[in-house]
Amino acid sequence: MYDYKGYSYRPWDDIEPNENHKVYHEVYVRDCDKDISVRNMPLGPYTSPTEAIFRMWIDCGKPTNKDMKVNGNASEKDIADYYYKYMDGKVDNILLGVNDES
Repeated sequence: MYDYKGYSYRPWDDIEPNENHKVYHEVYVRDCDKDISVRNMPLGPYTSPTEAIFRMWIDCGKPTNKDMKVNGNASEKDIADYYYKYMDGKVDNILLGVNDES
């Protein structure tokens, strides 16, 4: 559904007999023309992320719920908040001349 920096967001639906509809948020990376599953986005099964949220999640290192300090499933807002904190830290490090690539 979305492709960004070599990663592909490919959700799949699970519709239960009682018509309960869940979405699984799988992200793949392409390696030698094969799609290899990386992990699931840490969103709940009743959420569908926008492309902007998917890109933010990739850009801030594909954080887990634990990284974001979220109990349970993350929301799009949790990912956006983490992204802005992550980017602020990167800007601060650049301004201070700190190399955070170690």
